[in-house]
Amino acid sequence: MTVQVEKVQHLLDEMNLQALIIKSKANKTYLEALTGSGVWLLITKQTKYAFMDGRYVAEAQQKMSDFQIEIVFQGTYLQAIIEKLTILQIDNIGFEDRAFSIQEYQLLQADDHHFEPLGSHLAVIRAIKTDAELAKMKAACQLTDTAFAQLLMHIKAGVSEKWLLGQLYAIIFDLGADGMAFDPIIASGTRGAMPHGRATDKLIQEGELVTIDFGIILAGYQSDMTRTVAIGQPSVAMKCVYETVKTAQQLGIDSLQVGTLAADNHNIVADFITDRGYGDYFNHGLGHGMGIGDGELPVLNAKSLDQLQVSMVMSCEPGIYIPDLGGVRIEDDVVVTKDGPVVLNETTKTLLVL
Repeated sequence: MTVQVEKVQHLLDEMNLQALIIKSKANKTYLEALTGSGVWLLITKQTKYAFMDGRYVAEAQQKMSDFQIEIVFQGTYLQAIIEKLTILQIDNIGFEDRAFSIQEYQLLQADDHHFEPLGSHLAVIRAIKTDAELAKMKAACQLTDTAFAQLLMHIKAGVSEKWLLGQLYAIIFDLGADGMAFDPIIASGTRGAMPHGRATDKLIQEGELVTIDFGIILAGYQSDMTRTVAIGQPSVAMKCVYETVKTAQQLGIDSLQVGTLAADNHNIVADFITDRGYGDYFNHGLGHGMGIGDGELPVLNAKSLDQLQVSMVMSCEPGIYIPDLGGVRIEDDVVVTKDGPVVLNETTKTLLVL
């Protein structure tokens, strides 16, 4: 039995439940199950059940030997689980309310069993990474570093953001990534003022900064890194912005200590950027939890009540975005340890002039 399963089964005792219904891709990944939409899990104190239609059986028999596989008709997973609960005489069940459709929720309401919404309980469990999970995340970050180093050879004036995006996809798959963690951001020149500026047909020009934000998936775990580079010498104004963000990001990393409040971590950085005169141009949180994805904790913003604990992993990604001028963001993935924060990325943060 994996540590992850033990953590989830311990939650049953904490919430006075007899079973959990798992539907989301992220939590199925966490429990090392197949992640297809036609696979649902039922976790009890004694047994792990996997309900699936015939499309998944052959693969499940190879990869989910520690689950009891229940084959059902496509689309009847929840009904089959409810029938199983009756057979097992289980009455108190937790379910992923955030993953359920209205129709599925109505089906639960019409049933005689007691169903308890899990809310953020599973996300809280997942926030504390095991050594095995940390090793996977380190490997994902190392692949990301390598991919970025290779991408640098393609970044030059005259190529389009979309062309560069295509090169990035080719590189990460050639290196062995399982996929992109999210749609990458490639924003050059004045488009750098868009924190989520997706690649366009715009041609990269001499003297511009280019912000590249991407992450990969490797063995189910994600990375997330942002670097901003210069094509030729940038303006004095943008050099100043870059150095401000670089210093702010290091302040943020240094603040990620055990027991600190996420809101305080964010505010340390926000106050510094404000003191430098750019307060109006830092318009998002300092960072977010990292791991499998889909709502990882902690959340680092001005209102967060999350408290940092050993083995939490999060991004640290301040940015300054000035309309009609451009933007800069620098991002690393950081693990909290008892001895202080450890950055998982190794790519330089010195401004690269290509």
